[in-house]
Amino acid sequence: MLEKVRVNNLRGWRKLVLYPLVVALKLFVSTLKFKPTKHMERFLETHNHPAIIVFWHQNLFLTWKLHSLLKSKLPTYGLISPSSDGAWLSAFFSMVGIGSIRGSSGRRGSLALSELQEKLKDGANVAITPDGPRGPAKKFKNGVAILALRSKVDVFLLAIRYKNFWTLNTWDKFRIPKPFSKIFIDCKRVPHAAIENLSPDEASLLLESKLR
Repeated sequence: MLEKVRVNNLRGWRKLVLYPLVVALKLFVSTLKFKPTKHMERFLETHNHPAIIVFWHQNLFLTWKLHSLLKSKLPTYGLISPSSDGAWLSAFFSMVGIGSIRGSSGRRGSLALSELQEKLKDGANVAITPDGPRGPAKKFKNGVAILALRSKVDVFLLAIRYKNFWTLNTWDKFRIPKPFSKIFIDCKRVPHAAIENLSPDEASLLLESKLR
């Protein structure tokens, strides 16, 4: 039976509101000083194959910058909740060149996984926050592992640390770096061979341990 879940999209004046916000965000992010580790530099220099890129939900603020740092010819698609909150994020992604697949662990999950698998098969990157959209924080749901096992692609785990930041009172302790702050980014590659013989639960625990 097909999942019948309403996917909320941004329309009308709400979408127009995003344009000045995107400009302001780009100006703000331009003040930040990014300090990739050697592993991250290598990833940025050599990445040319479809992959699953993973980072915690609290670091969603930097999604656009991470996408621009890749300087990749590969398109990127993010997994976004079908909720009204997700509609804002999906519209923002569209404005900065990132595609959207709408779904979550609780709503439209199986369809979203199939669509993400097709994007990887077609040669695109997929970006996922494994603890989104509602937590628990820094706990892997099985979606990433299932997608990696089905697609047989590598998973790249991005560990992000801000030197100076604000923390919001949200379930994920959402972080916003302060202007001119240094941003340290590390990258760990988990090849498909490392998880191909594991169950989704086992693979999720392995990936979670490497992103902590």
